[in-house]
Amino acid sequence: MYLLTFIFPVLWTAFATSLTAAERSEMSLAQAFERFFPIGMGIGPQDLNRPKVWQLVQHHCRQVTIENHLKPSLVQPAPGLWTFERGDELVKAARQAGLRVHGHTLLWHRQSPEWMVKDSDGRYLPAEVVLGHIRDHIQGVMGHYARDIHSWDVVNEVLADGPSPSDYRQSDWYQAAGFDYILTAFLAAAEAQPQALLFYNDYGLETEPKRSRALRLIERLRAAGARVDGIGIQAHLQIGSPPIEEIGESIRAFAAAGLKVHISELDVSVHPWRRVGSELLDEDRRYEEGLTHETEQRLAQRYADLFRLFMEHHQHIWAVTFWNTHDGRSWLNNFPVRSRVDHPLLFDRQLRPKQAFSAVIEVSAESP
Repeated sequence: MYLLTFIFPVLWTAFATSLTAAERSEMSLAQAFERFFPIGMGIGPQDLNRPKVWQLVQHHCRQVTIENHLKPSLVQPAPGLWTFERGDELVKAARQAGLRVHGHTLLWHRQSPEWMVKDSDGRYLPAEVVLGHIRDHIQGVMGHYARDIHSWDVVNEVLADGPSPSDYRQSDWYQAAGFDYILTAFLAAAEAQPQALLFYNDYGLETEPKRSRALRLIERLRAAGARVDGIGIQAHLQIGSPPIEEIGESIRAFAAAGLKVHISELDVSVHPWRRVGSELLDEDRRYEEGLTHETEQRLAQRYADLFRLFMEHHQHIWAVTFWNTHDGRSWLNNFPVRSRVDHPLLFDRQLRPKQAFSAVIEVSAESP
């Protein structure tokens, strides 16, 4: 654990309050880490439609991930009905701003149209029909964006959680076509865009059992002739867990397997983990008016420790992407507990840099 030397509350308040003008005056994260890895953020139309948020993205990022608008149900809700308009808008804005675009995601068990796996009576389609839908969909999406997107999360979250007799999530895709749906996705992506970087993306890869499950998945895909270039460690973390050493072990294990490592959806919840859908309790409301000084410091220390780790392994880190742009935009305000106010990012709801931002900038000046 490192002691932080940057927290001076009075000076910090004056600095943060001054950042209400349109211009961003703080150090750019992209510039601070330029020697090590690109910085990215997950974006959607709500970020593009707020000029000050979009300015924050352009100031701090070298790349962006399209949060939702490239997912299957949003680009092909019915067979052959391609609805690229919102995705096109985001990709065009990013490219005009000089930002690299990472494609997310070609296949997922959520936000996928039912017609791709089931008939009108709700029965699973034959496996060969499902695999054909996968090939056609991937070729259509990657072909459409071939000039603008050169890296993709091919499949997202296919691994089982916790103790399980199978490595694989028993999704509709898996029930209909088994392991072949994952293999077909990677083979189709490599054929559609031979020069693109192809990633597997998942949460929980910082620890076991998913670390080993992911390594077995990559090994099996490669043995079957698929190309997998990288892995996305989503890194949805808590302020106190998992241990930094565990996260480092995963980075090293994936790098040893010849994978580029994308820290792909980074955020740090200030709340303890709760079961998905849990009732909002009084204890969940403690940060509705903002963080306590102690928690603000803990969050800053957590981010400092994380970025020291990323810098230590910078030769293996393809990019570090935050999920999303600022605290008010975070999905964690409604997950796993609905309406539980969270503060998991480097910028607050007024788009001001937090103490965690200052911690990360300070770490960037250190030698890895």
